[in-house]
Amino acid sequence: VPNFGPDFTPSREDNMNGDYVFSSTPGGTPGLFPKRYADYPGGAEHYDVYSPPISTLYSQVWWSPLAPVALPEAMVKNYAGKGMAIIGWEIDQVRRTSNGDVSVPISASYNHHYVSQLIGAKARFRKVKVDGPHSPLGAELLRQSGHGAVAWEQPQYVVEQTAETALPTSQPFSSANGGEYRKTYHGFPPGYALVVDSPSAMQISPMQIDTWNREAMNISGPLPPRFVPGPLPRASQAPIDAHYTTVDTKTPLSVHIYFNELLTSEVECAADAKVVRGTTASLVRVSVSLNATSQLAELTLEGPASVWFAAGFGAHAMADEPWTV
Repeated sequence: VPNFGPDFTPSREDNMNGDYVFSSTPGGTPGLFPKRYADYPGGAEHYDVYSPPISTLYSQVWWSPLAPVALPEAMVKNYAGKGMAIIGWEIDQVRRTSNGDVSVPISASYNHHYVSQLIGAKARFRKVKVDGPHSPLGAELLRQSGHGAVAWEQPQYVVEQTAETALPTSQPFSSANGGEYRKTYHGFPPGYALVVDSPSAMQISPMQIDTWNREAMNISGPLPPRFVPGPLPRASQAPIDAHYTTVDTKTPLSVHIYFNELLTSEVECAADAKVVRGTTASLVRVSVSLNATSQLAELTLEGPASVWFAAGFGAHAMADEPWTV
């Protein structure tokens, strides 16, 4: 057991998200891996770090880098000039209320994945605009990421080392556990750790999917509330009151098409038309057909078969956060 010095006070608090379930390794000896951080050999300290707030509407996808935040003052002071050995981490999504933090149910805001970075005093975050995936920096960011890349139109944060040090000046933290992210153990066997010299700040880029039906799900009462699907496309084949959502959060719920730009015309656009169609093409050909009789909208996308492609509606750039398909 390592000696952490006279100023080290191990935490006796329970795990943030309760017990973690482990499967025994075939032929192994159960019970050797500590399930509680408080039971870690020699003890463990813990610190809470909050990201900046996230605000979304129903069916929106948040996949944007949040601004860096300073680490707690006590943490920075305790490890100034020293290496901090990180044996694990826990994560939760919360609303901060006058009565304390309240967990946000996964059925209201689904965490698909997150990528975060923790830096020390001899490193810094630099906010940059990346010139696409084929630029040297874009290629490096893709190489480092296990979850693709956020839209290139968005500013991103890169880590730069500012001075030489014998210990690492930054460490990445990333997970894609989806609905199991709270109850998945993110830790290392005793004797292993991630080390950061003089930790000072942290930055996170989460992907959150808003599935919260505001009219039918009360997330301020007993948790979790009964899941009630929100508005769905007319073509959805989900049964009524399904215990899951089939909303494609990258599909538009409405499409606005404008054909008549003659300001002096008194004729209503598409008056008496049963079907209205429109087509546009750049890298991808997009056709929209609105059927007044069936009240259905048909979208057709045509693009190269060798790559993924998409189309956004009602925006000029991905930074405008359009509905996309």
